[in-house]
Amino acid sequence: MGSSSENSMIYLGTIEHFNKNLNLIKLKDIAEGYKIQDGCRVIFVGFSRNFAEKLIIKNFEFLNNKIVIYLNEDSEFENNFFINKAVFVDEKFVENIKPDFYLVGDLLNCKVVDIETGDLIGIISDVSILPGNDVWFVTTESGEMPVPVINDVIKKVDLTEKCVYIKLLDGLFDLITPKKDEKK
Repeated sequence: MGSSSENSMIYLGTIEHFNKNLNLIKLKDIAEGYKIQDGCRVIFVGFSRNFAEKLIIKNFEFLNNKIVIYLNEDSEFENNFFINKAVFVDEKFVENIKPDFYLVGDLLNCKVVDIETGDLIGIISDVSILPGNDVWFVTTESGEMPVPVINDVIKKVDLTEKCVYIKLLDGLFDLITPKKDEKK
């Protein structure tokens, strides 16, 4: 699987259905407030925008709060490749029609602050779109900490200040993956 390190990708939604015969995928949990421009012919599919497979498409169709994406040629992929993965597109093909709405991609490089103490915890470095709840990965001084995107944890998102305020649950710091020693 290829990887993409594009910093300008926007999350569109999560794949709920793939029809191999019609060569189309349907998205659920679509990001509201954004419109895809007609010239977009490439999407990225994966659980994270940093590790997503590039796919060529024919076009998008918007139906009843769902997005249908027609793939360019017969897909070599099986159903289990697509289901519950996120779809991303380059931001140059996305028009924001609701300026007060934000997408998870807007959160990258936001500071993460403990809402109770005001202490800086780290910076959001990646986002995983998962079936149960999204996970934001925060780079801390000690390593990378996964933060579940649930109401008990995420308390405030201020995109003007590029800052997210969270409540630290017991054991959250125990989940930090230590930084690798680069001198080895």
